[in-house]
Amino acid sequence: MRIFITAVLVLFAFVFQTSLLDVIQIGNIRPNLVVMVIIQIALLRGYYEGGIVGLCAGIVMDIMTGRIFGAFALLCMLIGLLSGGFHHRIFKENFLSAMMFTFVFINVYEVLFYIFQYFVWGQHQFSYAFMQYVLPTAIYSTVISAPIYMLLYRINEWLLARENDYF
Repeated sequence: MRIFITAVLVLFAFVFQTSLLDVIQIGNIRPNLVVMVIIQIALLRGYYEGGIVGLCAGIVMDIMTGRIFGAFALLCMLIGLLSGGFHHRIFKENFLSAMMFTFVFINVYEVLFYIFQYFVWGQHQFSYAFMQYVLPTAIYSTVISAPIYMLLYRINEWLLARENDYF
């Protein structure tokens, strides 16, 4: 049940990000829902599940949108592993800590993605890209992460209670 619900959440985030997110786009900036969900699942469940969810979500992103297979999978898995490392260090009930980690790791993801683009496609002007795309994307993603984290937190608590009742 846990795997199914996690897969549905990630697929829903991916579908919403690739189809309906133009509606809530501000300027040319859209929140990165898939990476946000990876970060928040990793914070709630740990680096192991965060890495697996990141890898699977990245593979889906590579299949659907990637130019080079494995780029998104590697980045998303890395973000899941890194953010999941803070699983035991945060108060899961406090959505502000989740927002802070979302901001940090969305920035890490976008910077790593830009560095990857620089080496593969030769895109330059890092400071311009950081100020015009990376930072606004991280801020926008952080702002909308609070209600999404609260929903994921409740789903996670329900799944944990269900697993504890089962065993």
